[in-house]
Amino acid sequence: MLIERQVSRKKQTIMLIAIVLTNSVGGYLLYKNFFYTKSAPRAEEAPVVSVISPKVSEALAAIETLAEGIDRSIIESEEFRSLQKYGTWPLGEARTGRVNPFIPTFGP
Repeated sequence: MLIERQVSRKKQTIMLIAIVLTNSVGGYLLYKNFFYTKSAPRAEEAPVVSVISPKVSEALAAIETLAEGIDRSIIESEEFRSLQKYGTWPLGEARTGRVNPFIPTFGP
């Protein structure tokens, strides 16, 4: 009887160690494959690359010059400030056609 209990206790200990090791290896693999991301290179290591193309930078410069030339007196005028909303805002969406059967009925 005593020997059987010792064997049973030994089996339980071995089983517990096996479960802990299996969970540890599984957790490590999950972390490495799904949750771990490599950090970005440091500033001194990162190559300097121009993200904005010349066409985009020209367009941005043109927009800035247009924005400087806008006459803001219209927005600041008393007539503009006295305007009021008419009706409900935002406008409701008009239903057209059938209801899509593939849209889930739960959620927002």
